[in-house]
Amino acid sequence: MSMKITTSGESFGKMQNVMFPGSGLFFVCLLVVVLIVMVQSSAVAQTGGDIGSIKGIVLKDGTVVRGQVLQMSTEKVIVRTPDGNISIHKFDDVETFIKDESQFGRSEKVYSSYSQYQRTDYKRQYFVFKAGVYSPQSDDLEEFDEGFNGEVAFGYYFNRNLAVELGVGYFHTEASESGYVDFFGIRSASVEADIDVVPLTAALKIIAPLGQVELYALGGVGMYFASGELKVSIAGIGSDTAEDDDVSFGGFLGAGVNFNITNQVFLGIESKYHWVEANWEYEGIEVDAELDGWTITGNLGIRF
Repeated sequence: MSMKITTSGESFGKMQNVMFPGSGLFFVCLLVVVLIVMVQSSAVAQTGGDIGSIKGIVLKDGTVVRGQVLQMSTEKVIVRTPDGNISIHKFDDVETFIKDESQFGRSEKVYSSYSQYQRTDYKRQYFVFKAGVYSPQSDDLEEFDEGFNGEVAFGYYFNRNLAVELGVGYFHTEASESGYVDFFGIRSASVEADIDVVPLTAALKIIAPLGQVELYALGGVGMYFASGELKVSIAGIGSDTAEDDDVSFGGFLGAGVNFNITNQVFLGIESKYHWVEANWEYEGIEVDAELDGWTITGNLGIRF
């Protein structure tokens, strides 16, 4: 009795119209066994010996992970750490393999598992750069447009779930209106208003780390340095400009999400709502304006 089997594969080349005597099932099983042996041999060859003799691995970022290598290929290395956890790493991220316990020097950062490394060796300080829009929401600024908002902040993690952030920012909004006035006859007129605000803020962040994602809520207070400028133009008469500065105390609440690109670099999105009121004086006339509104930014952060 004979059976025709046609196979194709990278490991064996192309084999067509091969006649196998006897049981077809036996030879299929034999092929599977040979394939498994070849894969295991290739993995062992990556370390120059038996993977059972490996006591740990050293990653290219300097992290040392103790444990037994369960599986290794050109794609990944799987390690069972002393606490029973399974740690999976890209093969390209491995700097070297440790076969001698003496290589675990006291001066090295040695972790029993990668999860422990993530919990203990995170970067506590960071700078974050934010850019986006300011959207005024108060009735006082109903006619004002959305404007630019930016911020640079320094942060410090007390732990994985709590951080403080100090920032300096800038946001801007403007409005314009035109019409006619009865000023020695009917004349066309226009009014332009610009508001520039520089906030110095301090915020407390409550953080929920979820793997590579970091969700957070924040709240804080600040000093808002607000500049208001009015420019009035009347046809045939000319124009005049008045401006004033004010320093106001305000606060904000917000939330955001960070995506950890690496242990040092992250990208994020953040939204905050500010409560602040400015007071200006123009030609003896006091003007109060609530600057309440949203700031929405895209963030780039660097931990160190």
